Amino acid sequence: MQDRKEEIWIWFTEKAREIFEVRPGSQKKAREIFEMRHTSYKITVDFFKADFRITFKNSVFLAAAYLLVIPAIRGISNLDAARTAHCLEQSVALIGALILIPITKGEMGNGVKEIIYTKAWPYRKSIGLRFLCGCSMVAVLVTAFAFVMRRGQCTFPFWKYVWGAVFYAVFLGLLGLVCSQIGSHVLAGYLSALGYWSLCRLQIIEEGSAAYLFPVVNGSFETGRMAVLLSADLILAGAVWRLIREGN
Repeated sequence: MQDRKEEIWIWFTEKAREIFEVRPGSQKKAREIFEMRHTSYKITVDFFKADFRITFKNSVFLAAAYLLVIPAIRGISNLDAARTAHCLEQSVALIGALILIPITKGEMGNGVKEIIYTKAWPYRKSIGLRFLCGCSMVAVLVTAFAFVMRRGQCTFPFWKYVWGAVFYAVFLGLLGLVCSQIGSHVLAGYLSALGYWSLCRLQIIEEGSAAYLFPVVNGSFETGRMAVLLSADLILAGAVWRLIREGN
């Protein structure tokens, strides 16, 4: 019995030595991996700082200025759930088009694209970072505006309306982004987003119809319509990704 215990102990110590043994060159290899990851992280951060300022400076300023004008155009105080939804859908959601459509504006020219596609930094990675950043800013601005409406004694389910407005704003931005990629000009994107918005505003696409994607109808949040909206966002995002990949 004692011999058996000694054999197990010897086997255990040998395995432990194999696991924790510092093999020749392992520290150097680990150092190289760490430096590569650190360099990649630094490149990402540097790109984000420079690209954020170039891409979003004008669009975010325009979106913020537009939100400040909305209270002068229509009332945003003492609204019931239905009127609050109309304000978010008819006015606030347009910031999605203002922020997201221009994220590829700088590379619309063929000559610029040819230069970018030869760089080590993937163009699709740049667009992905811009898109995520743009969606985050849309979410922040919509939430801030909804908070102001809540402080103005508007009655509505806050987070349901906020997320509905955010994803609807992203839908308008993605719709314009797809059309701007197809038409190779941001003007095509703005016109397409404005066109869908106008069809809804003029009630050509009636509230509650299948083509009406804003998830609040007559003041009631519809989970099924929200699911359709999310699906539309995913489809359009995939279309943008494919158009960019095919252009690469």
